[in-house]
Amino acid sequence: MNKQLKYLPILLLLTMLWSSCDKYLDIVPRGQVIPETTEEQRALLNQGYNAFPRHKELLTMRGLQVTPNIDPYGLSGFPAYRNIYTWQDGADTKGQTEEYAYGSFYTVIFYCNSIIQEVTPKDEVLSQIVGEAYLLRAYSYFELTNMYGPKYSEGARNTKVVPINSTIDIEQTFPKATLGELYDQIEADLKQAEKYLKTTQWSEPRYKYRGSREALFAIASRISIYKGEWSEVLEECQKVLGISKDLADLNKGEAKEFLLPTHYQSSENIWALEELFGQTIREFAFVEQGYFDSFTEGDLRKKYYFTELTDMNTWESKPGQNKIQGKDYRPTIRRAEIYLNAAEAAARLGKAEEAKQYLSALLTKRYTAKALATRMAELQPLTGEALVQEILLERQKELGVEGHEWYDYKRTTQPALSKVVEGKEYHLQQGDARYVLRIPLSAQEANPQLVE
Repeated sequence: MNKQLKYLPILLLLTMLWSSCDKYLDIVPRGQVIPETTEEQRALLNQGYNAFPRHKELLTMRGLQVTPNIDPYGLSGFPAYRNIYTWQDGADTKGQTEEYAYGSFYTVIFYCNSIIQEVTPKDEVLSQIVGEAYLLRAYSYFELTNMYGPKYSEGARNTKVVPINSTIDIEQTFPKATLGELYDQIEADLKQAEKYLKTTQWSEPRYKYRGSREALFAIASRISIYKGEWSEVLEECQKVLGISKDLADLNKGEAKEFLLPTHYQSSENIWALEELFGQTIREFAFVEQGYFDSFTEGDLRKKYYFTELTDMNTWESKPGQNKIQGKDYRPTIRRAEIYLNAAEAAARLGKAEEAKQYLSALLTKRYTAKALATRMAELQPLTGEALVQEILLERQKELGVEGHEWYDYKRTTQPALSKVVEGKEYHLQQGDARYVLRIPLSAQEANPQLVE
């Protein structure tokens, strides 16, 4: 194993304070949920938001950015996490990663289906609620497709992945849909979301978990990235930046009002839905040496995204960091990703100068002036694939431990990866079948149509 570095990411979870609305969630025969008032309909949708799984931390463990501590209570105390970290979770078909995420996503989809089928968008408020349900359902299917399906290509469109469930009948089961059918469903939901979403951007931080038109365009840019539709990526990114170009400036990090870019109240945060780290990862994982060293001198992310750990389970705060222990870091998508999406798309379209402009806009907020000049000078002569690789490097650094590393590996070259744990080597071959997670055995037992 690489030498453990006593630095930890300060990108922490946000505990959403949604109230329990059980009286609105009585399930009548065959699972039908009938919300009657606008408040009940909003409460029902909030349950869908609240059911969204904590899965990105577990996907992060499959990459090369964190090293779980072996002892105490790390890999030795949680065998399932060892399997996830070493890509052996396929052998444990009831493993926590797949099972938890799989079932939770379909719980989210159930609530979304309930809203979509039972709510008539007769006014602006109800229209917004329905639009959010379509967006949340689209994103849930997108995550399921990324986890349990192959890399997108025209040749893979007929590959069977996971079911599409458009009902509120909890007793009905469905066969696997193909990759093409899933992406068709996702895109259809996004179109419906755009039709019904009325809120362009949430101004109140406490509503940042809710979908908006800005979140819709941002997620659409991400989906187009995974499909390799580069012109569409640029188009969606431009829609987002037409709403706001705000980026948190790390050069102002010592200011009293400073919020990290990943903070849900940051002006940079577009959709604050997903938790980054649960307790196990926060307390029992270190940043990998190689990942930490990728942040060069003058890269302010090294200063503000990590904090030294002097004792296990003890986090040390630095000036400008807020609520280091707690509940404020929940970035599903933020504007930094939009600039990176646009830069990558432009570079892949042969628009090198445009790509560098997008990248410069981001790095201006992340590097000191001196370091920025050096970095942009390095990038200036680059075009084509060389430029793409540098953009992907900045993407790994900027979006580190937000769940992008594993997905980026998967959507690009699916590289060979290696890890060493207690003297034993573990390998993932290029294009390894384990880049696709297995549907858990418990789901297969509940739905025989999942068995191939």
